Amino acid sequence: HKQDMMVHLPLEILVQIFRNLCHDDLKIVFLVSKYWKVAAEDKTLWRNFNLNIKLRLHCDAWKLLDSERFSLLENLSLEGLYNASDIELDNENLELISQLKLKHLRLSKISLRKTDPKLFARVLNRMETVDLTNIENSSKDHFEAFFNLFAAGSSRLDKLRLDNWTGFDASEIEPEVVGKALNQLEELEVNSTKIGDEQLRSLFQNMNRRTNLRMVSFWGLNLSRIDPNILAGAVHKMRVAKVRNAQLTTIQIARILRRVVDISHLRVLDIRDNESTRYVNPDLKRESLRILERFDYDAARKCQHGKVFVCWLFYIILFIGSFYI
Repeated sequence: HKQDMMVHLPLEILVQIFRNLCHDDLKIVFLVSKYWKVAAEDKTLWRNFNLNIKLRLHCDAWKLLDSERFSLLENLSLEGLYNASDIELDNENLELISQLKLKHLRLSKISLRKTDPKLFARVLNRMETVDLTNIENSSKDHFEAFFNLFAAGSSRLDKLRLDNWTGFDASEIEPEVVGKALNQLEELEVNSTKIGDEQLRSLFQNMNRRTNLRMVSFWGLNLSRIDPNILAGAVHKMRVAKVRNAQLTTIQIARILRRVVDISHLRVLDIRDNESTRYVNPDLKRESLRILERFDYDAARKCQHGKVFVCWLFYIILFIGSFYI
C-alpha cells in the first residue's frame, strides 16, 4: 500500500520530494514510471543544473535547449570540436539561448563566422558570468558591439573570462570604452588574448579611479609598459591579483610589494613566471610572504626545488660511500 501511495502521489508533492535529490538521481527517477518522469521533468528542478553540451557536426544537441525541462536553466556550457572553426554558432542558436533564463554561459571551441555581432553582444550582456575559450572567426564588429553595450551600463555581467580568443584584438576599440567596461566587472580573467597597450593603460587607470573589480587574473599579457605606480595602485585595489607571465619589470614588482605594507585590500598575490622577480630585494618578498594570506613567486619554488636536490645529492653520496665502508 505504501508503494501504491508513492506512485499515486499528486505531482506537486512528488516535485517537492524530488527537490531533495541531486540531478544524477533525478535521471534515475525517469526510469521508475511515466508518472514519475513527468514530475522529474519539472523545469524548477533543473534550474541549477550545469548543462554541458558537446557539440558535434550534424548533431541534434540544440533540441535539448528547446525542451520545457530546461526553460528555466541558469548554467550552460557549449563546447565544440578541437578545430573550433568546424562548429559555428549561428543566429538561430543565439536566439534559442536568449530565450532561456541563463545566468552563466561558457562557449568553447566555437566559430562566430555566422553570428550577428549585435545579437551576440546582447546575449552575452544578459549573463552574469561569461567564459569564452578558443573562440574563432570573430570580427572587430563582435568586439565593438560587446564592449559598447557593456560600457553603456546596460549589462548584468559580473565575471568575464577570455582565454585564447583567436582573432580577438581590443586594440581596435576606443581605449576608454574598454577600460570603463572591464571595470564594471567584479572578476576578470584574461589569458593569451590580445589587448593593446592603450586599452591596458585605460584598464589600470580606471582601476585606480573607480572600479567594481575585486579579482583580476592575467596570463600571457605584456604589462611591462604600464606605469609602475599606476599598476601597483590598481593591484592593491584588488583582493586577489594574479599577474603571471606578464613580462613585469623589476621596478613594477618592487612597487607592488612596497605597497603591501601600506593600507591595502590585497590578500592574494601571484606573480609567477615573471623573470624579473629574482632581481627584487629579498626583504620585500619576505615581508610580503608575512603579510599576505598567500604570495606565490618563482624564487620560493626554486628554493624548494634546491632543497630537494640537496637532499637527493646527500642520499646519493651516502649510498656510494656505503660501498667503501
